[in-house]
Amino acid sequence: MLALLTPRRLRRLRRAAHPACAAPQESRWQGLRTLGRLILAVLHLAYLMLPLALAVKAACLLGGAEWAADWLHLQGIGTVGLMTLAVMPRATRGHTAHPLIAAPAMNVAWVLLPYAAAGALWVLAFGLFLLAHGPMLLRPRADGKPG
Repeated sequence: MLALLTPRRLRRLRRAAHPACAAPQESRWQGLRTLGRLILAVLHLAYLMLPLALAVKAACLLGGAEWAADWLHLQGIGTVGLMTLAVMPRATRGHTAHPLIAAPAMNVAWVLLPYAAAGALWVLAFGLFLLAHGPMLLRPRADGKPG
């Protein structure tokens, strides 16, 4: 029995536990309560991509699931890309004194990003952010305060 627990297999088992550690955090944040406000809900969706990517990675490492070999794309596009594209509009609107509501262009960008394995869609998604929020960043704050 102990011969089955090689150091390599133990490392894989440890990595497989990562999604179980990340998922409870999201449940404590009560992300489902944000579904009515897309600009907040997408933050929770982006965070959920982390345990999802790690679970897919575990399927690849432990089960040899060939379909899971590209787990890093899920983590990069889902976790890093979507979180970046979720935080930028929220921060831009907050720091420029604009209402914290999602611009229609951002709704499209958030839908496009998961398909961004094609580089053009990645560029288009971030270009939509610039289209919707670039002017806000180049003008004075909406409330007239400095900053």
